Amino acid sequence: LQGPAARVARHVRGHALVVAGDGATLGVVGDQPDLGRAVRVARAGFGDRLAGRVAAVSAPIDDPRDVEALAAAGLRALWQPGGSARDQD
Repeated sequence: LQGPAARVARHVRGHALVVAGDGATLGVVGDQPDLGRAVRVARAGFGDRLAGRVAAVSAPIDDPRDVEALAAAGLRALWQPGGSARDQD
């Protein structure tokens, strides 16, 4: 199942994180060297606007701390394409 954020993330260059909610894209963080950096940029740039939103990333998240950081910012759902050795985590 893919939502609008996932469809946008597929088209962003580099490691990307797309935040969406209320039927619109809130913002895109793209062309980052890794997803950890994309998460940090999103938290710094979007701040409280992440609360209650959903996000999609362009590559599998290997570090559970990145998911925890997004959850701590109030993100309610996260989509990733899969394929990580840590998908079950």
